Amino acid sequence: MRDLIESFLKFVPQYLSNLIDITLSPKRFFFLRKLDSENALHEALKFFLFTFAFDRLWRLGILEIKDRLLVEHAQDIAIHLLVILISAVVVKVSWRIVGGKANIRSLLAASMYYSSVALLIDGFFKFFNVLVLMLYEPRLKEHTAKGDLNGAAEIISSIPPTGNLIASLFSLLGMLFLTIWFISFWGVFRTINEAGRLKSFAAACICVTLTLFSMWIGFFIFLGNAGQFSTLRFFLR
Repeated sequence: MRDLIESFLKFVPQYLSNLIDITLSPKRFFFLRKLDSENALHEALKFFLFTFAFDRLWRLGILEIKDRLLVEHAQDIAIHLLVILISAVVVKVSWRIVGGKANIRSLLAASMYYSSVALLIDGFFKFFNVLVLMLYEPRLKEHTAKGDLNGAAEIISSIPPTGNLIASLFSLLGMLFLTIWFISFWGVFRTINEAGRLKSFAAACICVTLTLFSMWIGFFIFLGNAGQFSTLRFFLR
């Protein structure tokens, strides 16, 4: 356990350096790396797992949830990795249709980096979203600490419209920044596939269409019967 913690701490400077580089200049970051190598995929996975661990630590910290089992977090990791794999396949199919040349290994590595930053952006704005709700209704924290999301959902429904409006603004800002990040990162996929702007635009349209279709199917499979889902439930995931 001690070796694991030491390894974790030693990776922090490299992680922060990579996070800054990939956020400020995604194409330059990947230009210096061979994404089709086995080591690149390993580094991308390590970057994602570190991001996931950091994301979970502060998310659960603000809500003070103490009864989530380790197996639940392992399930969350598995679900996120499955989503990343599906996303990489969607990107691969989108580019293949327009004649892209990238292999699935490089696209999977790139998708892990993309999803890691997207996870941080999403978590950042959801943090303020839930914080606003808690300021309007302090009892919310008690229910989330117990894992009682049904009770939390009832409390959220009683929060004044002003509170819900402010919380919703943070959600909209999160969606805006995620869109900006997608557009910024798409240039990486264009570079990997050695394609021009026209093909890139066509692939992006196909990718967005396939993604929305996949999300629509996933919604009805996993959330269709979940009328009790609230902002907090998505925040925890």
